[in-house]
Amino acid sequence: MTEKKVYIVTSGVYSDYRINAVFSTKTQAEAFAKLYATHDSYFEPIKVETYLLDLSLEDWYTTTVRMTREGHVMEVSSGFGSPPRETFITYMGHLYSEVAGSDEERAIKVTNERRTAMLIAGAWDKWDADHRNA
Repeated sequence: MTEKKVYIVTSGVYSDYRINAVFSTKTQAEAFAKLYATHDSYFEPIKVETYLLDLSLEDWYTTTVRMTREGHVMEVSSGFGSPPRETFITYMGHLYSEVAGSDEERAIKVTNERRTAMLIAGAWDKWDADHRNA
């Protein structure tokens, strides 16, 4: 199944946040955002946000995995809420990863792949260095 997406050009922040236009292609949205920014820079920041269309209920089900740097699974939880958004290292130095769907085995595998990519990229070492001195 091909994911259907829309590209939304937004501007402003907090109470001044607004949707300026919606496009079916990223190219069109980026062109509009560039043009909009040159004519009205008051509404900074101008961003192109991507959203999925027509998600099934299963797509809204998220499994969250908390994993150590070494790959030990600390916690797995699932729930109906919003589509997955984040993968980050928590204040305790664990990886927190949200994965679409209710398949815990798959969520653990995806989280482990994300953990490996972060280790290879040096993101965990940077996090350790930043927080060791904090």
